[in-house]
Amino acid sequence: MMKLYNIFLFFGLLVALSACSSSNKVSEDASVEEPEQEAVQQQSSEVADTDSEEDKRKAELEELYKEELKKTYQAKANGVTTYYILAQQQFHQAQYQNALYLINKALAIKETADVYALKGNIFLGLGSKEKFTENWKKALEMDANIPIPILPFITSELQNQGLVDADFKRNF
Repeated sequence: MMKLYNIFLFFGLLVALSACSSSNKVSEDASVEEPEQEAVQQQSSEVADTDSEEDKRKAELEELYKEELKKTYQAKANGVTTYYILAQQQFHQAQYQNALYLINKALAIKETADVYALKGNIFLGLGSKEKFTENWKKALEMDANIPIPILPFITSELQNQGLVDADFKRNF
């Protein structure tokens, strides 16, 4: 933008000089134009330097943005994994309320089939077959090949609710 402005300024000066000059002062104009041309060339080189500095700064900012974006996504991924593992531990210790709290924190970060499946298992532990079915259905819709836990009370309930067949394949 600055380069364009300087070009217009340069042409404006040339037009003004040619309009104001007279034929009697041709020799004087030649001596006046040389310093002006040097000044314009100096401005042009300064603009070029500014543009290269702007390009460098832009590249630096783009790189910084990419790094920050990567950190943000990594933090989200780590957050989901951390909450999922903690919820799974609480589930296996029959601490279902704590597990539900933790799995909801994981869902707030990102919805995945694994998270919904574990949430369904937690609801089964809490005695809510309806919410168990609802969450497992979401999980199977997101990923039909989600691993089915080997826990007998979960596999039998998945089959009883018609979510999986005898081979533990999605049944809806």
